[in-house]
Amino acid sequence: PQGPQQRPPLLQQCCNELHQEEPLCVCPTLKGASKAVKQQIQQQGQQQGKQQMVSRIYQTATHLPKVCNIPQVSVCPFQKTMPGPS
Repeated sequence: PQGPQQRPPLLQQCCNELHQEEPLCVCPTLKGASKAVKQQIQQQGQQQGKQQMVSRIYQTATHLPKVCNIPQVSVCPFQKTMPGPS
């Protein structure tokens, strides 16, 4: 069983970077990162599971401050806006 200290290296790196951010900037930074990943997903051809991946990214980003124990920020209120099929 994984304790709170047993984070995957990538998550640990992510948390370290968040800890360096000003608390005020944590959510905007996460929002920007989520947006970038969302665009990457949309540029990849396969349509299947795309929506689920995007909502998982936003879900993860929303709770990341809590996961990383960021003081003053526990949850980022993101809007999970996804453009419909064009």
